[in-house]
Amino acid sequence: MSNELTFKHESALKHEVVSVAHPPPGETMCGICIDSTARPDVDFELVDGKRICAACAKELRNPLDRQALHAEWLEIMERERGGTDYDFILAYSGGADSTAALKLLVKEYKLRVLAFTVDNGMKSPQIWKNIGDVTRHLSVDWHYIHDATAPGAIVGALKEGDKICGDLCWKAWKQPNFDRMMRIFQKNVVLTGLEMPLGKGIMNTTYKVVAFMAAHMWPKAEVFEYLADLPWQAPEWVQGFDTDCLGGGFGLELYRSKHRRHAPAVIQFISERVRRGLLDRDEELAKLNVPVREAEWEFLESRVGPVRQEARAHFLEMAGSAGSAASGAQPLVSLRVPSKASKAT
Repeated sequence: MSNELTFKHESALKHEVVSVAHPPPGETMCGICIDSTARPDVDFELVDGKRICAACAKELRNPLDRQALHAEWLEIMERERGGTDYDFILAYSGGADSTAALKLLVKEYKLRVLAFTVDNGMKSPQIWKNIGDVTRHLSVDWHYIHDATAPGAIVGALKEGDKICGDLCWKAWKQPNFDRMMRIFQKNVVLTGLEMPLGKGIMNTTYKVVAFMAAHMWPKAEVFEYLADLPWQAPEWVQGFDTDCLGGGFGLELYRSKHRRHAPAVIQFISERVRRGLLDRDEELAKLNVPVREAEWEFLESRVGPVRQEARAHFLEMAGSAGSAASGAQPLVSLRVPSKASKAT
C-alpha cells in the first residue's frame, strides 16, 4: 500500500500500516473491559481478586437501571408522538443500530417515522444500498441531506491524526442538520440509534437528541439477529467498531501510524460497550489492528471534494418523481423520498 495519498482539493495524507499491542508493554488491562493503565486518567482497584478500572467497579456496585431507561423512552413517545405527518424523525445512518431502531419504531411501536440521512462523504456503496433497500422494505419515507462541508471537516481531522469521530462529527455536520430537520418537520426531538445513555438518561435535553437504542440495550449479536429478515448487509469496507461510516477506520489507522498506540477515545468507546455487555471483549480486541484496505483509501480519495454529482444522481434515482436536486456547488442538497405507502395515500 502506498504511504502517500492525494485527496482532491486536499494536501496529501501520509500513513503506514502498523500493528500496536494493547495494552502496551508493561501496562495492565482491566479484567472486564479493554481500558488499561496506559491512560493516566484511569484509576484501577482490586475487586474479588481481579484488577479492574474504576468505571467497571462503579458499574458493579451500581448497575445501570435499564428498566428506567426504557420507561423514559415510553414517556418520550407518549409526549412527542403525533401533531404532524410523522410521529418522530430518526437520524438514519444505515448502520446496524439505527437500522434496528427504524425497524423497532415501525414494527413494534407502530409509529410513523421519517428517516433522514446526512451524507458526510464517508459512506460506502453497500451502506447506501442498505439505506435504500431498508426504507423501501419498511415503507418508510426517507429524507436525504448532502452536506458538502462534512468531508472537508472530516479529512481535515484525519490529516491531524488525532481526532476520531465524536465531537468533531457532532459539531461539523450532525448538530446543524439535526436542528434543521427539527425546524422543517416541527418536531421537538431527533431519535438516533445510539445504544449508550446520554448521561443518566436517554435524552440530551440541550440538543434534543434521544439515544433510542439505549432504552433497549441489546448486545451487538442480538442486533444483527434482529436485522436478519431485512435487506441489510454488513458492509465489508467498514473497519473497527462502526457499521456505517468509513471515517472511523481511517482515523484508527492514521492515529496508530502517528502515535504508535491506539486512540484513547476509541479504547474508551469500546470499553463502555464491553462493560455493559453490548460488545464482546475478545472480538473487539481482535479488531483494533485491522488495517484499512487499499481499495478503501482509493474510494475515499474519489469521494472527497466539492458537491459530488454521483451522490445526487444516486439520490435522484431513488427519488424518482419526488423532485430534483439543486444544481451548482451549493453547500446543502436536501430532498425527501416518499415511500410507496405514502405515495399511494
